Parts: sequence; structure tokens; C-alpha cells
Amino acid sequence: MPLKVAEGKANIVTTFFTVLMYGLLMYCLQLFLHKCLFFFYAPEQETLLRFDAQSFHDLANNGYTPTLPGHMYQDHSFLFPWIWRIFSVNAFVMGIINLVIYATGFTLVTSLCKVTTDEQLIWLSLPSMLYMVIPYSEATNFLMGALCLFAIASENKILTSTTLLLLPLAGVQAIYLLPGLIIMEVVNNNRQEVVKSCLKALVKYGLPILAGLFVFASLRSLQSGNWFLNFNFIGESPVIKWGIPKLPFTNSTGGDRTAWLSGLALFASLTSLLLLIKQLRQWTKTGKTSDGPLVILSLAYLPCILLVFLFHNDTGNNYTDLSGLHRIMMCSPFFFVVVYNYVLKGRDYNHKDILIVFLLSNVVWLAMGSFVHLTYILYFNVASVMIILFMVQAKKSNTWTTMLICIINLTLQTLLYQQYLSGVMVD
Repeated sequence: MPLKVAEGKANIVTTFFTVLMYGLLMYCLQLFLHKCLFFFYAPEQETLLRFDAQSFHDLANNGYTPTLPGHMYQDHSFLFPWIWRIFSVNAFVMGIINLVIYATGFTLVTSLCKVTTDEQLIWLSLPSMLYMVIPYSEATNFLMGALCLFAIASENKILTSTTLLLLPLAGVQAIYLLPGLIIMEVVNNNRQEVVKSCLKALVKYGLPILAGLFVFASLRSLQSGNWFLNFNFIGESPVIKWGIPKLPFTNSTGGDRTAWLSGLALFASLTSLLLLIKQLRQWTKTGKTSDGPLVILSLAYLPCILLVFLFHNDTGNNYTDLSGLHRIMMCSPFFFVVVYNYVLKGRDYNHKDILIVFLLSNVVWLAMGSFVHLTYILYFNVASVMIILFMVQAKKSNTWTTMLICIINLTLQTLLYQQYLSGVMVD
């Protein structure tokens, strides 16, 4: 397998407490800046219980029978509200529990990779990681995804099947792992056995996922009293239909505050697709890939999520909405595997590579509407600079980039956290 368990017991404990300390730092920083009157809001019951957190709290108390006006729970997982119901705590304490859950998943992922403490801080400071310390389901989703990667890497069939069965209970998006699992199985076997490998993957991985989806749908239907009514495997509101993507893409909930994050997620997905195609071409020629199965799985998962956002996004408006794309994509362990393999693992990107990435990112920014005004071109190219900083950091000889990336990330993460607390959506 591509990523073997690389950490000893001492390092695993250190990693776990590093995540806990970083999460507590996020809380303390908000409290400190609030007391200094720089920020208006502090993390507490009222400010943390916003948007989806309010829905999850209602789910924990009342199940899939909405009591909040205008709230629809088709896209909400079963596992996280169930955990909240067991603990029966307020939103602040649930955020701390989420931090422990995330620390567990993060430790599992880093046990598959040789990641230094500095590199761990880069991961932890990613702006989207703010969802791991608020009462959202992202931490639970991350842990289940990490367990899936760990089970596949350890070649434990029972653990793999059990994890895939539970994944849909953590998030309906688990179904989009299936194409990646099939591709992973195919490239891990002989080129003359493609059909056999596909069938084997469907039985080995598809059946547990579909069984988990059936359990999720049954639990939801049993509680709501409507058996499979309006249930779909996408997990979105039934108002949203399949449709042709409409350019330019937009972020209707976060607007300019988070459009750059949606753009980064779009860039990561398209880049993953290109890298996957490259690996598949290599496999058709030589019968093997330069990247291992877990990397292939992760490279396939990101474009699958993007395709759902692009085509299952017709609300009758004249745009395709990428709101929430960065949350679903960047808060997954599969995104971390891609980042590890192409950045943290150490690669020597030259000036030509940087130029290609800069030009490719600007094509993505055009799809996000950067052509509207010069200020938008400059706005999105700040994200291009952040991508280039990651490429420079990959050389390992440029230690200053690690500190710079962490400072930029932590600043943006802190500001986004405060916006969430103030009642502004950061999807």
C-alpha cells in the first residue's frame, strides 16, 4: 500500500495533543480579541448555534421531524446528531467534543504519513478547518473518512467493510467514494482484468456503502414518518435539480468573503482530475502508477464532489452555486492525502511548474467571474499566491514559507471564525 503507518506511539500522542492545543488556541484567540474589543462576538451558546449547527441541534432533540421553520434535513447526517443527543450538552461543549473527534481523525491520517509538526500546523491552520471546532458534522465526517483510509491501508477487510457501512451515516456524500474505490481497485490489478476488478470493487466496497445508505434512509424515514419520501442520494434539498452548469460560477451564501475558498476548492478538484488522468495514462501504458492506491482514491474523490456541485445545482437561478464546496472538500482527509502527496511529501517544483499553475489558476478564476473587474482579478490572484507558496514550501529548503503560510492561514481562519459567530455564513 502507498502510505504505511509511519508514526510511533509517542508521535501519535504528540499529534493528538497538538490538534487539541491548536483548537483551544482558536477559542482563546476569539475570547482574547473579544475582550480587547477587536471582535464583537465570543464563542458561546448563542453565537455557536447558527445555521446548520441549529439544525443539528434540532435533529439531536427531535429527529428528522423539523421544528424550525424553513429547515430541511435531507442533507444532514445521522451520526453527528446522534452523538450530540448522547452527550446532551450545549453548543460550546459540543464544539470541544468535535475538536476531540477531529484530533482522533487527524492523528489517524498523519499516522499514514511522515508529517512534521510544522507541516501539521499548515494543515490545522487551513481556513476551512474552523468547521472542526463548531457544532457541525465535519469533524465526524473527517474521522470516518480517516478510518476508511486507515482500514484500506492496513488491508483489514472487516474494518474496511464496517467503516464503509458507517460512512453514509456520517454523511450522504459517502456514495461519491465509490467511483474512486473502483478506480483504485482497477489500477491495483492486472490491466487484462478490468471488468473483474470493477465487479470485485462493487461487491467489496459498493455493497457496504449501499447498505449504509439504506440504513440512513430507513432511519430518516422512520423518524419522519415518510418512507423514502423526497430522499435522494445527493443529500440536498429537493428544490435543487439536475442541470447544465452555468458560468460564471458563484458563491451565493458567502459572496466575496468566501468566493476565493470556493475557487480554491474548484482549482483543487480540477488539478486532482488532471493528475488522476495522468496516473491512468501511465497505468494503461505500464500497468502501474507512480502514486499508490490511497492517492488514486483521493484524486478521484475530489472531482466526483465537484461534478455533483456543477450538475446537481439547478435552482432556477441563472448561475451555478459553489457554496459549501470548500467545506465538503477541504474538510475531508482525502484532500489532506492529496496535499501530502504533492506538497508536504517534498517535491522540487521549478519555475515552469509555477508558471503553469499560475496560468491554470487564472483560468479557474475566470470561471469564478474574475473578468468582471480588475479588482476581482487581483482578489483571486491572492489565492494564486497562496497556491504558489505551497509549491515553494514543497522544496523543504525554504523554511520561511511554512511560517508565512501559517500566519496567513491563521489570520484568515480567525476572521472567518468571527464572521460565523456574528451570524454571517462562511460557506
